[in-house]
Formats: sequence, structure tokens, C-alpha cells
Amino acid sequence: MKTGRNTVIEALDMARIGDVGSASRLLHKMRRQPDLEADACYGLGLLELCRNKINDSEAYFCRAIQLDHTHADAYYQLAKIADSRGDPVTATLYLKSALAQKPGHVMAAEALAEHGVVADVPTETMKS
Repeated sequence: MKTGRNTVIEALDMARIGDVGSASRLLHKMRRQPDLEADACYGLGLLELCRNKINDSEAYFCRAIQLDHTHADAYYQLAKIADSRGDPVTATLYLKSALAQKPGHVMAAEALAEHGVVADVPTETMKS
């Protein structure tokens, strides 16, 4: 059986080649499986970002975090949304949350550094 992350990747690949409808249907079907719902919401959030539906995207990322408070990638995406709205304080909080859940989240550490905050991430993790 595929993991949630693999199914999200499959759906995003569908969207990338123009089959957004199938991608959306796959992710909505995945939402009916409680153990995959957080990843499905994350994937749907990414699809909505691609459609430039920021509020819908934000709602999906928030739902992903409600379902799985350790979903570092959802925190990271919420930080990007906050940055795009000119809210660096909220973005910094989301980036710190992403790193608290996944200390090796390189993009979150780099984004946090752009905010003038040095992440306490082991150098071995940053190299990989």
C-alpha cells in the first residue's frame, strides 16, 4: 500500500501534467482514510496554491496540522503564506514550528535565517 506522502506526490505529478481534476479526486478519496487525511489535506493545500487560491490553501494546511500536529511541511507552507501577506512574525512562528517537528527541514531553516533567526540545527543535518 502506498503511503500518504507517496500518494500526494502521485497526485501532484498528475496536476503537473495538467490532470488537476484527477489529482483532486485522488486526494479527496484519500481524505476518507483517517490515517492519510493529514497528508491529503496537505496535498490539497498545494493544489490550491497552484490555483492561486491562497485562503483555501491556508485552510487545508491548517487542517493538516489539526490532524497531525507534527506535519512540518504544512507549517512551512503556512509560513510562506504569512510571508506573502507581509506578516514576518507569524511566518517566523510557523518556521520555528516546522523545525521543532523536523529539525532537518532545510528549507525552513533557510527561511528562518532570512528572517534573521538562526536555527539551532546540527550541521550534519544541514549538509544532507
